[in-house]
Amino acid sequence: MYQVIVLFSCLIIGSVWLEAFQDDYQVIRHGGMELRWKISEQQLHCELEAPTQGWMAIGFNPERGLAGTHMIMTRVKNGQAEAEEYAIVKAGDYRPLSSRGMKSLLRGVSGWEKQQRSMVRFSLPLNHADRFRHALAQGTEFRLLMAFSRDDDFAHHSMMRTEVAIKL
Repeated sequence: MYQVIVLFSCLIIGSVWLEAFQDDYQVIRHGGMELRWKISEQQLHCELEAPTQGWMAIGFNPERGLAGTHMIMTRVKNGQAEAEEYAIVKAGDYRPLSSRGMKSLLRGVSGWEKQQRSMVRFSLPLNHADRFRHALAQGTEFRLLMAFSRDDDFAHHSMMRTEVAIKL
């Protein structure tokens, strides 16, 4: 009987912990890609996952369309997760912010690839706006770009790209 009570207690505690963890993150899924995010400690924490071993990207824009999007491109290359910030000036004209003399604000980049799936996580500071970045604040509405490719080359075309409404 004691073992049944212990097992039952562990199941309840595990269930509560899992629900608490899941409740911390908002989730949006589209085209096989998933974005999980939460806001804490003045940071936007993101996890991207997709059925690919190529790049994955998300972008924030207060308006519809590509122009003005602050995009984060990620990949796992040679076992190392990488992420880079981009600015989309107009369709077909996107460049890393580092090429514009700007320092990356991405922190805590990590991830994995296995069995034709990739996951990358990173954090960005809230309320840090400049010429190419939008202030990310809880409750702010954006058009979210979601995309991924079969290839690790950030210049390679996407195999899935969409734009959805999101409220942080």
